[in-house]
Parts: sequence; structure tokens; C-alpha cells
Amino acid sequence: MSSLREFLTAAATSISRAFEQFGRVHATYFMIAEDGRAAMFLAPPGDWDTSVSIARLQLKTAGATRVVFADVGWQALCRGKEEIARGAWNHPNRVEVLIFQGEDSQEGELTGRRVITRVGNNVSLGPLEIERFARSEGRMIGLLPSRGKAN
Repeated sequence: MSSLREFLTAAATSISRAFEQFGRVHATYFMIAEDGRAAMFLAPPGDWDTSVSIARLQLKTAGATRVVFADVGWQALCRGKEEIARGAWNHPNRVEVLIFQGEDSQEGELTGRRVITRVGNNVSLGPLEIERFARSEGRMIGLLPSRGKAN
């Protein structure tokens, strides 16, 4: 079985091909079930909270042990609470990215990105950058079903 880094790289390659062809992509989940089956599914429709809740249920039903979520988003280096509150989408120095949030029940989390450059009708992607952060939070973190045992 491949590592989370290899799985994230494969998911990034797949989404990047679609993005380069169409200039956009739909939010997509790539997963591996506990029996080793690989699958992908588009983010369910609805507002983000509803969509993520449905996706979590799909991952739980499949017994997912690994997942990569891919979508287009904004990133910015925010300094201070005011800039954080404003959000990356509204930051003057934001960059558009393909973002990849990966999770594995054994290996933890990885985040990847490819910077998007748009000039006129031309779109290009920067190289894949993968990082492991000490702390992550948000609705796209902790997508895998809990493996703990209830008493």
C-alpha cells in the first residue's frame, strides 16, 4: 500500500489534469476503504456544512481509512486577528490554489497545494507543495470516522 504522501500526489495529479483541461474542478473526495478499495466521489450538493456532513457519512459507511479532499480555494499569509477575521478570500495578497487535504488513520494529516496563475484565458499550475502542519482546524479536518472503542 502506498503512503499518504503518494496517495495525495496521485489525487493531485488526477484533479490537476481536469483543472488544466477545464480551468475549474468540482470539490472531490478520494478515499481508501478498510478493505483496500479505492474510490472517489464529488462533494455532495448543499451548503458546506450539509455537504461535509453527508461526505463524513459516506466515508464512515465505506469504512474509509484514508481520504484526500481536493478543491479550489484561496490562501493568504495573515498577520494578526484582524486579517484572519477578514479571511483569505478577501485578503489583498491572496493566491488562488488547488488545495489537497489528506488524512490517514495511521499516518495523520498532510496538506498540499498548487498555486493557480490566470493570465487572460490561460491558466497554469505551480508545482505540488506538500506540508505537514503541527496544528490544523476547520470543517475539512477530521473527516475520517473515529476508530476509538466505546465503553
